[in-house]
Amino acid sequence: MELTDHFEYYLDACYTAKMAFSMIRKWLMRKPKITANQLFLLTIAPRILRMHDYIIDDLRELDNVRVLDAGCGSRAWLKIDGAHVTGLDCSQYQLDRAEHLDLRILGDIQSYDLSSQKYDFITCFDVIEHLEQPDQAIERFYEGLNDNGLLLIGAPNYRSLWAQVTKYTPYFVHVLYYRYILGKTTAGKNDQGPFPTYMRPSICPREIESQWQRRGGTTVYLDEFEGHMQNWLRETMPAFNFFMTSVSKVSNQIALSNFMILLRKST
Repeated sequence: MELTDHFEYYLDACYTAKMAFSMIRKWLMRKPKITANQLFLLTIAPRILRMHDYIIDDLRELDNVRVLDAGCGSRAWLKIDGAHVTGLDCSQYQLDRAEHLDLRILGDIQSYDLSSQKYDFITCFDVIEHLEQPDQAIERFYEGLNDNGLLLIGAPNYRSLWAQVTKYTPYFVHVLYYRYILGKTTAGKNDQGPFPTYMRPSICPREIESQWQRRGGTTVYLDEFEGHMQNWLRETMPAFNFFMTSVSKVSNQIALSNFMILLRKST
């Protein structure tokens, strides 16, 4: 087969995939009464604000607060006025776009040595599910915190149906979903999500708690809930909503797609 034939075959496959996803969207999905961004504001934002208020109260007595945004990407999940914010990410492209940072570090959060830099607060949102060794990242976080420092992690709940489907769905399907269902045409390009998802068992909130406690740390707060993307699919796909409602009656844990956990390092 000639090179041009390969290229034409690839174009045909992409066109077929696009048409298939368009048909799925037309047949199975209804026009949502609310957008995914609005659902984020209703489901995730209030939880982040509760965490924010607690963290602000905890840090207000400190001078020169140092914050690490681990796997920062290009946006800030939490903003703490007056704090010096360092971003650590493996993508220079994302670091360059992150306007909320005072300092940018290109590195891998699984291996980057934080022990000599010390932070009062570390945040890590929607990152650990994409790591091959998330337990190593958590070890680095513990080493990088000052005594009594706080770590906030937000991620998919490993034991949920959402997490398992995400884990075992091929990466190219994630990209197609983002492009043709969510309408994000640049998905998978220029270090933009979706990213490969490993979803290791060690990111289960109970496993994170156990690992943290073995180092002498404590759990301040744990919240398990349905994330905004799962809720958005409930809004747009009646069949999915019916299925998840039925599943939650059997085991509510399966339906709780996301979690946030706030941990404290021992003194």
